[in-house]
Amino acid sequence: MLVRQPCVYVVPGIVSDQHKPRGANPLRWLNHLTSVLLQRIALARVPRVAVFSRAMVEAVEREVGRTTVELVRPGISRARFSVLPLEQRRLRRREVGLPADVRIAVAVGRFTVLKRFDLVVEALVHLPDSWHLVLVGDGPERQRLQSLVQELGLVQRVHFVGQVTNPETYLQIADVYVLSSEKEAFGQVLIEAMACGLPIAAFDPRLPDVDTATREIVPGEWLFEAAEKRPEALARAVAEAVEGDIDPNKIARRTVGMYSWEELARQLIEPMMYSPGFVTRHNENTSTAS
Repeated sequence: MLVRQPCVYVVPGIVSDQHKPRGANPLRWLNHLTSVLLQRIALARVPRVAVFSRAMVEAVEREVGRTTVELVRPGISRARFSVLPLEQRRLRRREVGLPADVRIAVAVGRFTVLKRFDLVVEALVHLPDSWHLVLVGDGPERQRLQSLVQELGLVQRVHFVGQVTNPETYLQIADVYVLSSEKEAFGQVLIEAMACGLPIAAFDPRLPDVDTATREIVPGEWLFEAAEKRPEALARAVAEAVEGDIDPNKIARRTVGMYSWEELARQLIEPMMYSPGFVTRHNENTSTAS
């Protein structure tokens, strides 16, 4: 039975909050509801549940009423996510067909309603023409986003690169990472972006309808928040992110020093090796932005 297996469920996200189907397609809704049910069963029955943020701790509690949740830090590939020297950045930009001498904002993720990539596109209207936007990913909102880019006359400044296996290529050539999500319980891409030396622009998580873990993950000196959920406010945050004297190498060093796959494996495996039973606990000693 599931409860007797020596396992730990590392929860990447709550299915009921993510990727809800649009429209009335019964098969898509059946698939979504089945996934929600299976996750709820796992959350209720697996002896150990681990998450990457306090926002996720609260989400698990809301979903199934479970309070015995382990708070751990994820890892990051140091070989893939790193800072490129300036000349290499310019060369890489040319290689992927982007201008070498412009400001670049990048956003990565599945193109769904909750990610609000439309607000990032609209924010570009409020930035100088020297700013370009790279959107990495794909999803059901792609056609709508492309139509929006056409309507706003931003075809030359917004670059859709599709779903890729090497997002670090685009993180390494950018100047700032933009998180526009309404819901983001953790956001692995945030630590990947910071490992590439990028400051983060995002909506203040205290805003209505915004529930993200940005303040938990990103140190305040590298987090630039929009005080309103409006394109103009997001544009100001993006511009502010590159105005200060920010050292990309300092961002990267601190990030890779905090996140390690080896440390995550140790936290998950050791309780199984040294405990005769299974340990579940609410662990509060892993503040990620301290």
